[in-house]
Amino acid sequence: MEKSIKDGFLAKWKKYFNGAELPITFYYTDETGRAGMAPRSTGHRCIIADLSQVRGGKPVCFDVDTIGCMGGKRFKAPGHFIVFKRWDQLDETDQPQVVIFFARPDMLAGLFTLANFDQEDPNGVIAPFGSGCSSIVYHPFAQLQSSRPKPVIGMFDVSARPHVAKDELTFSVPMARFRTMIDYMDESFLITGSWKKIQKRI
Repeated sequence: MEKSIKDGFLAKWKKYFNGAELPITFYYTDETGRAGMAPRSTGHRCIIADLSQVRGGKPVCFDVDTIGCMGGKRFKAPGHFIVFKRWDQLDETDQPQVVIFFARPDMLAGLFTLANFDQEDPNGVIAPFGSGCSSIVYHPFAQLQSSRPKPVIGMFDVSARPHVAKDELTFSVPMARFRTMIDYMDESFLITGSWKKIQKRI
């Protein structure tokens, strides 16, 4: 991850979203040692629960033996490991593929509007049916294959919802799309009085 992109987003996030909870990211790799390994699964365990560590600032790496949900094991992975890191902990050797926000309504409204700001298609953001992990991993990762990758709103899965706040959903953005969103933050609705009214509540 280029330092200029990392630091540029951090500054804009603080400016327009009051330094709300930072997003986490993930990428696939075959390299070991990219983050601490999650404990081996000894039974059913939802990966969304494990991501609370990442949200709190502890990078975590999973492989097929540390994912404790059969649904999570089903997605074909392009690498042996999947590494989750919070945005501020990315270094220059990390190449995040998807950026994941855990967002309450006002924050979600800002991200949703930002993602659609430069689009002619009114369906610039999608909400496909699926498990909690599919909404933050499988579906946004699949969007990387599109010439116009779309962010994904998710965490509607009732089995995953106990592991997030009652008023919280996810907004997952393919990195290729997220770079563009960062670029035009300073020229978007975020500089208007309308947003400032919402910003006060974040």
